[in-house]
Amino acid sequence: MGCLDFTEIPRADRGLRRDTFELFARELLQAKGFEIVEQPDRGADGGRDLVVLENRKGGFGSNTVRWLVSCKHTAHSGRAVSPRDEANIRDRLETHRCQGFLAFYSHVPTSGLGKILQALDGTFQYVQYDHEMIERVLLSDPAGRDVARRFMPRSFAVWEGSSQPDAASAGVLHPAGSSAGSERVRLLVEVVNHRRRCADMRADELLPQGSVVEHFDVIPSLHFGTMEYDVNGLNVVVGLKRVLCHVTSDHGEVQADTFGSGGTRASDPTYNAGDVWEFVGPQGELLKGYALGQEALCKIKTRPGLPAHARIELTVARSDIDCSFSPPKAANQATRKVMARFLEKASFQEVTDHFVLSTVEMKSQ
Repeated sequence: MGCLDFTEIPRADRGLRRDTFELFARELLQAKGFEIVEQPDRGADGGRDLVVLENRKGGFGSNTVRWLVSCKHTAHSGRAVSPRDEANIRDRLETHRCQGFLAFYSHVPTSGLGKILQALDGTFQYVQYDHEMIERVLLSDPAGRDVARRFMPRSFAVWEGSSQPDAASAGVLHPAGSSAGSERVRLLVEVVNHRRRCADMRADELLPQGSVVEHFDVIPSLHFGTMEYDVNGLNVVVGLKRVLCHVTSDHGEVQADTFGSGGTRASDPTYNAGDVWEFVGPQGELLKGYALGQEALCKIKTRPGLPAHARIELTVARSDIDCSFSPPKAANQATRKVMARFLEKASFQEVTDHFVLSTVEMKSQ
């Protein structure tokens, strides 16, 4: 169960404040750097709630993605968003001249709608902001927390109260109404994502319930995507086919029996020797969507008397970076090789025969 209560936002199907969820989406996206070009509008809006622009900058250049934002607030009923709620998605994208669809839901989509949304990839870009993702984004920085405080004041106040260090033990958190036996620990977290559009890794500062410095869960979130460039009418898409995730600890032992080491789903990472997890795109395709975020990747057992520490490094081999071109025949083979190598150099930081995508450093205060 999440920390924030989305039912604090008024229902979207009745009442004078039924537009509040759309306004909430606008404020959050604006706080995260999106430019609002079409505001929320009640009435015959052609099947859109918002249209926003995302300005992307990369080593090779910059581009702008126009997103159609569809807001569905079903937290009060607990009903998942179904295909009936999202009719004619492709027509709506074309009508509003958008390159991407951003599903902004206070609950989750049904499996049927999920398949429809995933099928957008290839022609249109797709990002899902369900209730867990929205909460993670809200609580990740001061700008997001300000939005949460305005729209969900009661549950945010509870979360904020539980996140204040106890004066008697710096760095140890006591949620409201809890005892010392359920104390939670806050870590200092430093995250560097060299190419966030390809691989975006994050980690919460607040450890999950039950984790302590001596034995804590590592639960990063990880989202894979693609970078797109337009070079003189030639569209170039850069993506990843295979990625390695290496976990180390300066003061502890990585216990890798939690995730990816036995009989998990085909989409889950595979655990290899040396505390390395391997992510591979399905059937040779590019890695896309969320790969981590719901379960602990591993545990860190810290030696007595030493501070907690974990380091996560995400890398990709040169051979596992894929550059595709459209139209396919617009560039000859030599041009493709030169451009692909240039994009690799421009887009990724190289370490030996691999490129570093992301690093996450976690340590106790």
